[in-house]
Amino acid sequence: MVDVANELGIPPYIFFTSGADFLGFVLYLLVWHSQNWREFSLTDSAQDIPAYANVVTSNVLPSFALNNEGYTAFRNFGVRFNETRGILINTFSELEPHALNSLASDPELPPVYTIGPNLDLEGQKDRRGNMGVLEVPQLQELAIALEQSGVRFLWSINVSSIGSECSSKFDEVLPEGFLSRTKERGMVCGWAPQVHVLAHKATAGFVSHCGWNSIMESLWHGVPMVTWPLYCEQQINRVSDGEGS
Repeated sequence: MVDVANELGIPPYIFFTSGADFLGFVLYLLVWHSQNWREFSLTDSAQDIPAYANVVTSNVLPSFALNNEGYTAFRNFGVRFNETRGILINTFSELEPHALNSLASDPELPPVYTIGPNLDLEGQKDRRGNMGVLEVPQLQELAIALEQSGVRFLWSINVSSIGSECSSKFDEVLPEGFLSRTKERGMVCGWAPQVHVLAHKATAGFVSHCGWNSIMESLWHGVPMVTWPLYCEQQINRVSDGEGS
C-alpha cells in the first residue's frame, strides 16, 4: 500500500496496532540483519535494543524472530515502515516514555505519533477470537490451582483447546468433579465479553496472554495482570518499559 500511495501522490502513513516497544524491535531487525545476516537464536546473547531500557534476553524474543520465514517478513515490514511519512501507534507517552523517546531521537526514522489508547469499550469486536490456546495438561493444572486458591473466578477457555466447538466438553478435559466443586464460586465458559468483564467492579485481576489489545484494556480499567504470553510478540510485550512500570 505504500507503493500505491506513492503512485497516487498521497503521503503514506502506517497505523501500528501494537506498542512503541515492539515497533522499536521491528525496526531493530534492520540493524541486527546488517550485522548478522540471519534470524535470532535462543543461544544469542542479550540484546541492547534502543527501544528497551533494559537488555532483552533471547528467551523473551517474539517467536517469529527465531525462524527465517517470520524473521524475514517482519524485517521487510521494518524496511517499508521507514519509507512512510509517519507511524501512528496505539499507545500513549506515559505508558512507554523510554521507547517513544528512543524512536523520536533517531533521525533516520519517520515521525511517530501516539494516538492511544484506542479501545473498543463497547466490545463490538470481542468475538473476533484469539489464536492462543492452552494444552489439555495446562488446562488441568490451572484448574487445580484455581480450585485450591479458593478465589472466585470467571475462566474463558478457547474451545479449540479441546478440539471442539462445544463448551459442554469442558467436563471431559478438566479434572473430574472440578466443575461441580467450584460451581458456587466460579464459572467456566467459551467466549466471554472481555472488555465488559474488565470493566466490572468485581474483577480484581486478569490472567492475560499479553496481546496488546488486552494489555490496553486492562490498563484502561485499572485491573492488575498476571502475564501468561503464548505466541508471537506476546512474550516481549510483557517486558516493561524500563521505568519499573
